[in-house]
Amino acid sequence: MAERRSCDLAGPAAARVGARGPRAAAIALLAALAFLALPLGAQRLPITSFTADDGLAGTQVWDVHLDSRGYLWVATSWGLCRYDGERFTTLSVPEGLPSPTARTILEDAEGSLWIGTNSGVARYDGRRITRVDDLAAPRATVWASAIDPSGRLWFGTEVGLTSWDGSRVRAFGPADGLASEYVYALLAARDGTLWIGSRGVGLARCSVAADGALAGCRVFGSAELGHGVVRSFAETPEGEVLVGTRGAGLLRFRGDRFERFTQADGLPGDDVYALLVGPNGTTYVGTGSGLAICAAGDLRSCRVVREANGLRDDDVRTLELDREGSLWIGIEGGLARLDRADLWSYDAAEGVPGEHVYALYADPSGAIWTGAVGGLARLVLGPHGEPSFRVFGRAEGLPGLWVWAIEPDGEGRLWIGTESGICRLSAAGRCEWPFAEPEPWPGTIYALRRDRQGDLWVGTSLATGRIVGLGDPSRPPRLEVYTRADGLAFDRAYAFAEDAAGRVWIAHGEGLSWYEAGRFHAVAESEAPVRTVRSLGVGSDGTLWMGGYGHVTRLLETPPGAPLRFVTYGAEAGLGDVQVLTFGEDEHGHLLLGTNRGVLLFDPRAHDGRGGVLARFDRSEGP
Repeated sequence: MAERRSCDLAGPAAARVGARGPRAAAIALLAALAFLALPLGAQRLPITSFTADDGLAGTQVWDVHLDSRGYLWVATSWGLCRYDGERFTTLSVPEGLPSPTARTILEDAEGSLWIGTNSGVARYDGRRITRVDDLAAPRATVWASAIDPSGRLWFGTEVGLTSWDGSRVRAFGPADGLASEYVYALLAARDGTLWIGSRGVGLARCSVAADGALAGCRVFGSAELGHGVVRSFAETPEGEVLVGTRGAGLLRFRGDRFERFTQADGLPGDDVYALLVGPNGTTYVGTGSGLAICAAGDLRSCRVVREANGLRDDDVRTLELDREGSLWIGIEGGLARLDRADLWSYDAAEGVPGEHVYALYADPSGAIWTGAVGGLARLVLGPHGEPSFRVFGRAEGLPGLWVWAIEPDGEGRLWIGTESGICRLSAAGRCEWPFAEPEPWPGTIYALRRDRQGDLWVGTSLATGRIVGLGDPSRPPRLEVYTRADGLAFDRAYAFAEDAAGRVWIAHGEGLSWYEAGRFHAVAESEAPVRTVRSLGVGSDGTLWMGGYGHVTRLLETPPGAPLRFVTYGAEAGLGDVQVLTFGEDEHGHLLLGTNRGVLLFDPRAHDGRGGVLARFDRSEGP
């Protein structure tokens, strides 16, 4: 194999793309939990764009590759760029590329890069670019490249297919079983077969013999594919092959036939230029009209990303995932990075009735109810992620527009708490106070919680209350008001929680009480490990958690009648500067803490049981 040597390109090591520390594990965890929780419509997504102004050699991007050392390589029409997480370095004709237009990037087992260009192939060993004349005809454009399970390299051009096994170059054409000499796309599947897409005549699926020869090629033409131009391939974890076509959409080869997915099924367009399947099976489909992100195995459950979501251009040409799970998108207008493909933002542009959201509830139908400063809203997501909001305000009966609390009544209706009182929302969309007796609770309604008996606990800025007997149709419910005189630590209530023993706990802001067997008990200052208790939550194991300024605190199990015992996680656990306002829990027992400084992923078992914040998610993760 003939080589032409060029200049030395070695340089000092720099930061790698996607190597942002332990935060990556937390982001990957939340991605797994939240992937299909909130599909997207026209939200602004956390997309960062890179153009010539940022050091990119050209804005037309053909391929993106994350190498084994963590560098991101970008093939453009004006050179090959390396991104180290901070800046771009360009390698082009002066450094040894046979053409400024780099189209494909392939990494071999030794870490060398093989670059397909408009004038053949070049090899970069980390120090020098070497032109390799035998792997493509002079001035042939390399449209595709692949490496098979044995380590053999394949290159597709407009004049045929070539391979390199480390010692021998072989050339292939239609006489060897190809659909056409014009090779436009390649996939070396895990089962050892080679998929070869052509420009206009379909594709061939071939076996590769031990000596590197093609054997048993089967050609699929336009009649089977719907179009003869095959532009991209990908393989799923189950070994199914995905085929991207020009004009006929996306094909999935399952068994011995193709299944078609088009714009009518939710794809943004039928010209599929790029395909990528992530480690968890998520499928990314790049088209000439935008990007689709599809659930594993379900190519009809896709979310569409376009210019309206933050892309500079809808014409997607290539896709790559980095080590942290960020998606890199090569487009006609440059390069983009989608930092969180699982995080979507909704605000007034989509219909949320205010910037400040204080209450959320997901009902059994999948609709998401939002309480905000401006009213109540019901969010319904369409089959392809398009959001639809219905807003409820005074015209629908709300006594106030600051909605602080939402609680289901167990019969398909919702209790709504506002700054001016409570109402119950019917299925017909009217919110009314359902009793003849007026509300007895003064102040803003901060919290509503239905207990196991069906009673509704009411927390306000001035009192604690309960609607007793809601589950007994034989007599009217009782409306009760409780104060310090009844045994509470304070009159007001910000949150309620019912533990595994059936005790109802009440957070007062500066104190804590509980209700058990018809009596209230205030936690004495000598027992309380902290002064502020603003939020409450119960873990899947029945553990009671409480949060306030600078802490989360866990109630330990104690024998009946024994003094209460607590464990507090504070500044040493990374919580010294936050106010914990809400609790959630993931499947691994980590806490999701809603705070005044974003959402924290907290592990109480970290640091030998001292606890620690694994990640913080705030506005930097998205609009």
